[in-house]
Amino acid sequence: MISFNKTLSIPIAGLFTGIGLLIYGLLNMKYEIDLGPIELFVFIFPLIFLPAFFLSFPPFLLLGWLLMAIVILSGNFPGLIIILLISYSSYILGKACICKLKLQAIDPCITFLIGIGLFGTAIGLGAHRAIAYPGIYGVLILLPLLLFPWHVHALNFKKLLGFYKEYRNSENEKLILTINSLSAAIGVIYFLYCLLPELGYDALVYHLFIPAQMAHKHFWGFDVEKYIWAVFPLLGDWIYSLSFVLSGESATRIFNYFFMLIGARIVFLISKELGLSSTGKFLNVLIYFSCPLTFAVTSTLYVETIWGAYFMAACYFIIKLTKPSGVNPKIILIVSMLLALSAATKMSTIVLLPTVFMALLIFTSIFYKSNSRVVIYSVFIFLPIGLVPNITAFIKTGNPFFPILNNIFKSPYFFPENFTPPHNQGIGFDTLYKITFNTGLYLESYVGGIGFHLILLTPLLIVCIVFGILKNRKLQSLLFICIVGIISIFITTSYVRYAYPLFTMLGICCVAAIELLDCKPATRTPMRILVVCIGLMNVIFLTNSSAGYRIFNLPAIISNTKKHSYLMRMNSLRVAIDIVNGLNEKNMPVACFSQPLVAGLKADALHPNWYNAKFQNKAIEANTTEKMRELLKEYRVNYVIIQDGAPILTQNPGIKKILEEATKLTVEIDPYLQIRSVN
Repeated sequence: MISFNKTLSIPIAGLFTGIGLLIYGLLNMKYEIDLGPIELFVFIFPLIFLPAFFLSFPPFLLLGWLLMAIVILSGNFPGLIIILLISYSSYILGKACICKLKLQAIDPCITFLIGIGLFGTAIGLGAHRAIAYPGIYGVLILLPLLLFPWHVHALNFKKLLGFYKEYRNSENEKLILTINSLSAAIGVIYFLYCLLPELGYDALVYHLFIPAQMAHKHFWGFDVEKYIWAVFPLLGDWIYSLSFVLSGESATRIFNYFFMLIGARIVFLISKELGLSSTGKFLNVLIYFSCPLTFAVTSTLYVETIWGAYFMAACYFIIKLTKPSGVNPKIILIVSMLLALSAATKMSTIVLLPTVFMALLIFTSIFYKSNSRVVIYSVFIFLPIGLVPNITAFIKTGNPFFPILNNIFKSPYFFPENFTPPHNQGIGFDTLYKITFNTGLYLESYVGGIGFHLILLTPLLIVCIVFGILKNRKLQSLLFICIVGIISIFITTSYVRYAYPLFTMLGICCVAAIELLDCKPATRTPMRILVVCIGLMNVIFLTNSSAGYRIFNLPAIISNTKKHSYLMRMNSLRVAIDIVNGLNEKNMPVACFSQPLVAGLKADALHPNWYNAKFQNKAIEANTTEKMRELLKEYRVNYVIIQDGAPILTQNPGIKKILEEATKLTVEIDPYLQIRSVN
């Protein structure tokens, strides 16, 4: 390789000037530019690989530079500053918490996770009152800097330099340089998609709806009659609310991307703990980046990036506890806290707790030595954090797992039966094959929506474990959590996203099987190249995991006019919401006879579906114009959104005509979407 030469700085500056002019011109072209991940990859990969290969620039440093350039060009620099401030304050809070527990220093990324989790918990507790104002949240994130000034310099330049060296010292081999360049290029693609307006179904229903309500109404009502999911574990949404209240939607989507990067760091740490070589560690990072399932949870505001980071971090410490000696038993306190934050983020954690307990029992000695006091402390750490959503649900509904298990708790706010998720394929010997090649049965996606690395490498992994070829106890413990955890999730609901961190860690185990085999380099290198190839194949199918983001529209990330045009093509209901907000000055409830994708609505949304069964039943019973007028008056509705194709209109064709007679047309967004006012 050619080392960096100062005399090359002027030509390089000229090259990057040309690149900037090219990008600027593309962004300002007069026609729509719809790209896919392949076209983006072909353009971005040379921008990273060529300077890395010929000038010895680290690919991940180039990734950072490119992200910064994109942020500035897209006008999101203020939002990025807010995210960085939140992150640094979270790190300080997490550092103070770890010091309070008298624990050894842990990775800064996991320290951040603890801090932001505590922030989210505080926001969730405060959401019962109207205190969600930018000023209050601003003071909140400044508090750790004021209360713990001795930790302010904990994440200093020296530590950041250590991060840099940890990656840089491993890039001597051309294969590793290529792997990291591929990962960085895919990372840029993810970021570009994150700058687009939100289109994801779950995000527009509630992961973005709740933060927007917090910003507009300054509290969350936990009203299960209006929104049946109002008392779900919402830690992820509280974290999103912090960024949304301070800086809006774009910053919140960038924050989601940031959690994906935290996940990549944890993948690296787990690989390191398993004893993998530098190549193996970076191969795992590549597989993580290239996995379409990772793209699915990063491109839209799911909470899986947050939940996955917490659960994988807990598993990282669990495998650390498998060391026969020299392990601080207080690590179980960190495991407990991370699992508590995981449980407060997603209810799937409750299903996985028995699996985690069995892994600790089988593979560690935490329960066999004189650690009873530490174990008891860990329980007391878990309960007040992890069970906050369950306590809230019990107080509001009488069912701590509402609406699940309502056949037992019989809350009056849901049918007296167990909530049945839509994905019930079960689990069998052919499940992995079907998940790979018939992914739509297990996820809102297309073929290959979880990638192809698992179907390729899992058989090798299983054979090596079963026949005793791999005796790495840490690998065995991680694989145990993955396999038993996936079975536990799929027994309840066979939905891939609910097992996201387990499939991610199963991919780590698969690469580890190659890296830990006792074989010659001449044998291992072709297998590594095969993994790189399967990562590239995953990139081709990247958007197959996400029904909302099949294309990328370049101008939509910097131009409000182009963004409006993009939304009109992709989801005109988002445009309708902005118009309704302008018309509905008193923020009276809005009846949404449409798809429930109404994030950003300042008023309450009345959904005539199972989210609001009472309103749905009354809407169906309002079979005359007069009855419909009375219903809308009862709920104090001034505006109604009608969208062709909405389930209630499809199942009850007469309702649309009655609504049109009971209201008058105010704005027609397109031939299929109307805003109507109550007569």
